[in-house]
Amino acid sequence: MKPEFELELHVISPSSSPSDWIPIFSTLWPYTTAVHIRDKISNVKEIEQFINTLILHHIPVSKIGLNRQEDLVYEYEPAILQIGMKELYQIESLKSSMTRRGITKTRIGVSVHSLQEAKQAEHLGADFLLYGHIYPSSSKPGAAPRGVVSLQRVCMEVHIPVIAIGGIKPTDIDELVNAGASGIAVISGVMNAADPLGAVQEYHQALCRYGTIK
Repeated sequence: MKPEFELELHVISPSSSPSDWIPIFSTLWPYTTAVHIRDKISNVKEIEQFINTLILHHIPVSKIGLNRQEDLVYEYEPAILQIGMKELYQIESLKSSMTRRGITKTRIGVSVHSLQEAKQAEHLGADFLLYGHIYPSSSKPGAAPRGVVSLQRVCMEVHIPVIAIGGIKPTDIDELVNAGASGIAVISGVMNAADPLGAVQEYHQALCRYGTIK
């Protein structure tokens, strides 16, 4: 199945220290759509320091994703602002505020876990969806995966890109793209690999069989 949208490859920071993942991001970002800073502990000032360090490592802001850090969008105009269902009703005001300030390149992604949430996020203006977890995942220990059939239904019912996440291996990409996914997001598959650069290149090559990566 040929994807309807450009393919995407997102790599998300783990819960480890930034001193661990920042050097990894600095080597693998050219193979990604975006590298995401997902940090639920650090404050805004610390997240800002992480962004500036990534920039010092020659990572373009156009390759950086932020998680729920809308205040920093206005200063940096990153590639992505990723939010959850709790922030869903802020999309309209966020987009309006971004437009007033001349922010035109930042896409808003919403993390969803059901078809109902996916439809709601699309209706309220999400630019793309992060859907999962698809397979058993170390990030969600003990939680039942949603599976490829569920992913396929979401992809059929919404009209914006759906990015699969959760326990994905390079060998899963054929199945995911054929189910309608526009790409994948990975944490441990890259960040916990013995060779993170080699791992992201393997994901990249597998996706490139289906088209160009955004």
